[in-house]
Amino acid sequence: MSGRPRVALVHDLLVSYGGSEQVLYELHRMYPDAPVFTTVFDPGRLPARFGELNVRTSFLQHMPFVGPDYQALVPFMPLAFENFDLRGYDLIISSSHACSKGVIPQPEALHVCYCYTPLRYAWSTREEYRERVPLRPLVHPLARPLPARPPRWDYIAAQRVDCFITLSQTVRRRIAKYYRRESDVVYPPVDLHRFQSTARRGDSHAPFLVVSRLQPYKRVEVAVKACTRLGLYLSVIGRRP
Repeated sequence: MSGRPRVALVHDLLVSYGGSEQVLYELHRMYPDAPVFTTVFDPGRLPARFGELNVRTSFLQHMPFVGPDYQALVPFMPLAFENFDLRGYDLIISSSHACSKGVIPQPEALHVCYCYTPLRYAWSTREEYRERVPLRPLVHPLARPLPARPPRWDYIAAQRVDCFITLSQTVRRRIAKYYRRESDVVYPPVDLHRFQSTARRGDSHAPFLVVSRLQPYKRVEVAVKACTRLGLYLSVIGRRP
């Protein structure tokens, strides 16, 4: 390798703003010239600063029947990521909670994956996804020709990664369990100056707070039931899909 390494960033999809997108933007700040390979990009649903990114989308960008139901794309994501052309890049950094780690770099390239969790649809919430997937009558027949079922493909894709990084000890244990791979914990960026605590320690009336996308796998109802049973105040901030 001569001169500066060529870097490519890979992200599952850019259609909402959450923690993984904040990590991706920090990676962009570290490597401002690196293109971002992703399945679908909807700039209207992201902060304006994401317009700085050099985004390269897959064939899924033009799927006509999906609309806002992006979960319906999951069966097609392995094919999309495996078809990205990463020739000429020395370092690939994938930002992955789904299939972006499944890209196929050149043999001499280094692939580092920041993994938020092993693919939920393949492991921890597999049956829930099958029952709730949008456009199920359309998606399932179309997905049958794909080369492998999610758990098998996801495990194989994880073996292509040279180095795993993750955001917590909990996810580190999941990566070891499902992928049989070691990983290092690097906590994600948080702008602490945005927050100020006003609750007094020991104040039993200080409310508990949950801030989350209201997805089933987030299990917000557990906090609601617990606080209801204990008679504690709870505020929930979030939107459902």
